[in-house]
Amino acid sequence: IVLAVAITLPVALAIEKAGWLPNAERLIHLLELVIEAGVYFAYFAWFDTRHHGQTPGRQLVGISLHSCDGDTVTVTQSLVRQLGKFASALILGVG
Repeated sequence: IVLAVAITLPVALAIEKAGWLPNAERLIHLLELVIEAGVYFAYFAWFDTRHHGQTPGRQLVGISLHSCDGDTVTVTQSLVRQLGKFASALILGVG
């Protein structure tokens, strides 16, 4: 969140000062959302593919993520998995 604000705030303030957008708050929120989603997906893609399918939390409890054939998951598989989590959360966590 800090990174998102550090990147978006100067951009939004410059746009507002230039008069391109009367309310820069919407732009700030949109850019924060995009950056936060990118960091979220990158975090899981990195740990799922580079660290034997283990995030720090999975390492702590001793579990790992593997594909159906027992190999390390690919970036695509990891991203699809995260999109599935997101879709599940959209319908109130059911699924």
